[in-house]
Amino acid sequence: MRSLLHAKDSSDVMRLHGDDVPALLRALAEQASEFGQIVSRAAIDAAKPKNQGVFELDKKRR
Repeated sequence: MRSLLHAKDSSDVMRLHGDDVPALLRALAEQASEFGQIVSRAAIDAAKPKNQGVFELDKKRR
């Protein structure tokens, strides 16, 4: 991303900012995708039983 400090006037600021927007949107899309994958994995892991309950263990002993 180029520095807006080098802009000579407001039209330069708008041009420089406009040039950087597609890259910013791509980065945002990648981050959103990664976040979605993390949330999905967390939901799947949360739905898995962490350990067996007392009743299931008791049944196996018999």
